[in-house]
Amino acid sequence: MLVETAPVRGLGAQPLAVRAVWGAVAGAAAAVCGYLVSVWTGAGQRLENLPLVGPVSPPVGTRVAALHAMEGLTVLTLGLAVGLALTIGVLRGRMALGVASASVVVGSAVAAEALRLVLDRPHLDPAAGRAWDDNSLPSGQAAVATAICCALTMVVPQRHRVATALVTSCWAAGVGVQTVGSRWHRPGDVLVGDLLALTLACGVVLLLLARRPSARVELSRRERVVWNSVALAPLGLLALGALVLGTGLGVAALEVLGDHQTPPSSAVTLALAAGHSVAVAGAALVGFGFLLVVEGLELDVPTKRGATGWGAADRVEPNWPTAQEHDDIPGILSREP
Repeated sequence: MLVETAPVRGLGAQPLAVRAVWGAVAGAAAAVCGYLVSVWTGAGQRLENLPLVGPVSPPVGTRVAALHAMEGLTVLTLGLAVGLALTIGVLRGRMALGVASASVVVGSAVAAEALRLVLDRPHLDPAAGRAWDDNSLPSGQAAVATAICCALTMVVPQRHRVATALVTSCWAAGVGVQTVGSRWHRPGDVLVGDLLALTLACGVVLLLLARRPSARVELSRRERVVWNSVALAPLGLLALGALVLGTGLGVAALEVLGDHQTPPSSAVTLALAAGHSVAVAGAALVGFGFLLVVEGLELDVPTKRGATGWGAADRVEPNWPTAQEHDDIPGILSREP
């Protein structure tokens, strides 16, 4: 059972806002580092371009057609996710929370497209053909997928957050792996897109904490064990393990490539495996990080009695005096100490 406390308003009265600040800062810093390593270093460009220029690379026309198909699917998924987030917010009687979670999805898609136009991808890899020089960072598909993970984790009741985060993180990881494996995006594009979604989601949480009533919700010992053992620990270990594995496979791919002008197929295979690991690490990291932010945090809580709707049992309301206590207040105040 959840132990509920009275809601508080404003960042100054909400210690949990510190988590959201750290989440936003860490997500932005990691995204910048990913961009610098994958785009502004020769080794990073060479590793990411291996699957695009290797002997098993798809033709340019095939890649362009795949990109158009993926963009159409992303738009459809974005619309469905926004509608689902708004519906859950309405069913819970928390329209502001539904709108905020939907804005995470839309904002991530818009931010990814805007950054792709602003950021530069210099030509540092001499082995890469000019056809692959177009900037594809960050990946809009990855940003939308992980933004959906954060949005749905934010809007559902507390008791459904663990399952929601696990399912949507796995789905987002699958989207990232498919994006890299089909050469729609480079691995760095996917990772930065994931981190972009995490940063925006934490920023939206901060806005809700500042403008809407919020409260801390204590979890029982059993719920905390489930939270840690079923969600936090597996996602954290998966993110760390996949990141270490991807780094090792990337180093191995560069070792096999050496000074070859024509990349060996083994180097391309290792580079693709490294990209898949990085895609999995990004999605798991977002799920893990955002669960840390929203753990024990109830957003957009009602301030009136008699609230109804799905998830009403998880609502955190102020401690209103009973009718008898209200009638006794004048007598209590008039008593001598």
